[in-house]
This record gives sequence, C-alpha cells and structure tokens, in this order.
Amino acid sequence: HFAGMMWRDGLKTGYNLFHGLKDFYVDWVKKMGETMHAGLITRWLECSTLLIAPICPHFAELAWEKLGREGSVLKAMWPSPNGNVDAKASRAFNFLTKTVKNLRALAAKDKVKEPTKAHIYIANGYSEWKIQTLQF
Repeated sequence: HFAGMMWRDGLKTGYNLFHGLKDFYVDWVKKMGETMHAGLITRWLECSTLLIAPICPHFAELAWEKLGREGSVLKAMWPSPNGNVDAKASRAFNFLTKTVKNLRALAAKDKVKEPTKAHIYIANGYSEWKIQTLQF
C-alpha cells in the first residue's frame, strides 16, 4: 500500500494486522488457561504507542507517560524487531490461523453451538513434488 502511496490503506492494514495478532494471542491464552506474558504485552503497548505517535501525538504522549517511559514519545526510537523472523514458523502460524478460522466457519455452518473436538489428519510423508512446493 505504501509503495502505491495509499497511506490510509497501509495504515489500516498495518493497524488491523498488529491488533489481530494481539487478539489472537489473548484468545489463545484464555482458551489454554494460561496467563499473559507481561513483558510481551508491555512490548506490544510500547510499539502501539510509538506507531500512533506521528498520527495522534497527544494521545501517544499520554500513553507513553502511563507506561512509565521517560522523555517524549516523539523522540523515542522507532520499534525494531528483536531478532530474525523465522519464515517457517511464520508459515506454520499462518496455516494454523487459517485452519482455526476454517474450522470455526464449518462449525457455524453446521450450527454446532460449542464444538468439542475436530479430527485433523496429518500425512506421514509427501511425494517429491509436494516437498519441493512446501520448501518454497
């Protein structure tokens, strides 16, 4: 979107993806009966605050102060990744989220109120052409 100078669409897409990941995490934590990792949530809040600072500086300053950060958010460093992105893990995550979405859609279509189980079949191996395709 940004390469095509479609700023609004780029911001909306980035915002939705960033918040979608947080929502997925919160949903997963609740369903697993776990507690959220405080450091991860703090990092997410910091990044969210830094990302909205150019658009909503007054709100970002207030959020930055509530997070207990020193100085102005407008002078803070832009968020950067903590390490390399694991492409294989990213593809697996995308596959998992699509699978969950499809399973929920099927359950809704069948009018099942609270599905209790699903059967997922996993292949023991693949033919050569499938292996080459999966390794892209």
